[in-house]
Amino acid sequence: MALFGALFLALLAGARAELPGCKIRVTSKALELVKQEGLRFLEQELETITIPDLRGQEGHFYYNISEVRVTELQLTSSELHFQPEQELMLQITNASLGLRFRRQLLYWFFYDGGYINASAEGVSIHTGLQLSQDSSGRMKVSNVSCQ
Repeated sequence: MALFGALFLALLAGARAELPGCKIRVTSKALELVKQEGLRFLEQELETITIPDLRGQEGHFYYNISEVRVTELQLTSSELHFQPEQELMLQITNASLGLRFRRQLLYWFFYDGGYINASAEGVSIHTGLQLSQDSSGRMKVSNVSCQ
């Protein structure tokens, strides 16, 4: 009878313990969807990014580059990996982008200015992002490293 009482108390104590509300299993298909959505978001953000003006002087040569806009962006090859301690690694290779900007050049009394369309191909980006939550529970992303 004592054994039965002890078993009943153990079951009762186990019933009072809090059980998780739900369990989530992340599959490779879900990671692929996150990767696609993340890259689409990245493309949209880079196309609307504001790049600060670049001004300078080298001897008698003065330059000003302003109104820089991304006109084209193609991310052809990318990888997204989760690392221990909530770090997300993003690697983009062989990307291409197009830029349009205004240039102003002055050398002694010679002045040149106008707009330039430029492009770059074979661009590679390797970045590590730290994932965390703020005090209200929202996702917070911090840049850990970027090459």
